[in-house]
Amino acid sequence: MKNTVVVGMFFGDCGKGRIVDYLAQSYKVCVRFNGGNNAGHTILTNEKKVVSHYIPCGILHPNNMAILGNGMVIDPIALVEEIKSLESLEINVKDRLFISNRAHIVLDKHKEEDTHQLGKSIGTTGKGIGPAYQDKMARSGWTMGRAIKESSKSLNTPIEFLRPYVIDTVSLIHSFIDKGYNFLFEGAQGILLDIDHGTYPFVTSSNTLPSALYTGTGFPGNLPVSSVGVVKAYTTKVGAGPFPTRMELKDEDKQRLIGQEYGATTGRPRDCGWLDLPALKYAINIGGIEQLAITKLDCLLFNPIKVCVGYNLAGDFIDYFPINRLEEASPVYIAMPGFDDEIKKFQETVNYNQIPNRIRAYLDLIETFTNTEIAYVSTGPERNQMIKR
Repeated sequence: MKNTVVVGMFFGDCGKGRIVDYLAQSYKVCVRFNGGNNAGHTILTNEKKVVSHYIPCGILHPNNMAILGNGMVIDPIALVEEIKSLESLEINVKDRLFISNRAHIVLDKHKEEDTHQLGKSIGTTGKGIGPAYQDKMARSGWTMGRAIKESSKSLNTPIEFLRPYVIDTVSLIHSFIDKGYNFLFEGAQGILLDIDHGTYPFVTSSNTLPSALYTGTGFPGNLPVSSVGVVKAYTTKVGAGPFPTRMELKDEDKQRLIGQEYGATTGRPRDCGWLDLPALKYAINIGGIEQLAITKLDCLLFNPIKVCVGYNLAGDFIDYFPINRLEEASPVYIAMPGFDDEIKKFQETVNYNQIPNRIRAYLDLIETFTNTEIAYVSTGPERNQMIKR
């Protein structure tokens, strides 16, 4: 089977874990390639709630292997806690989890430095991610491999625990390729948080585009990887920076309550906004996204529903996302009929062609504007609540 990468389209928190978990049953190897525990994926399985910050969601499938790639930065203490948490849920990771010896370590000093940024303009999670990447680029960071070789008092206990998992994952990946295994790559955050192509400076400290999987894992660039972009039926954001389609306070409070929009990593309430189609098209274009997965349609309970289809910039209408001039632009909306009364039928639907009319019209608008196929539609939070086209 083909290899696939799953990424978020906007600011993260879009339900990537939900989609990765659904797809993982068809793949042998699941790989994270960027970020750290500033990302969080929540999965509901067998009436258990599993939150992962490092380990790919594919670990929930007993026949899958999971790799933390060299492009990540890892807090050993937090990773040990996550492994033990999975084991407490009877999810065995032994001989199935592999950590790159080239992944960099988040040290105590990185977390201390990052806490000073909390509440400031960027909106960091305070997990030490940015400072760890800074040291990596300054060639002064610690890799997992170095920590295994050299004793460090502050790292000794968690590093010893992680020692059996640390390996040259680049060689491992190529050995898996030789065996004919297929790969599912799991991105962190979302494309609009990409350090190069996002809403800079209000971005994360790594590349979040699908192309980052190659440098973040050592997977060969000549092997094809299809791309799936995950987007909520509305938009959410945490942290600072421009958010043009943010809802009015009353609507935002309603959407946050219905969608339970609180960060899996920090617990912060997420800002909520209407779907931004120009931003989605921008993310699709720079990400080379081939298919979309839509989540949380069942949580969009307004009538009418507003959708951003362009921007007013300096008195002119534009149909593209003005990423470098967002502070000057104001969104232009159209109104779509609400579909509150169709939700129950929608949640029982298993065939894309049988999706109720007004919900289908909303999906058709997304496809037409972006010229991108919607391949997956989530109908609810449970594993089996998914329509594959």
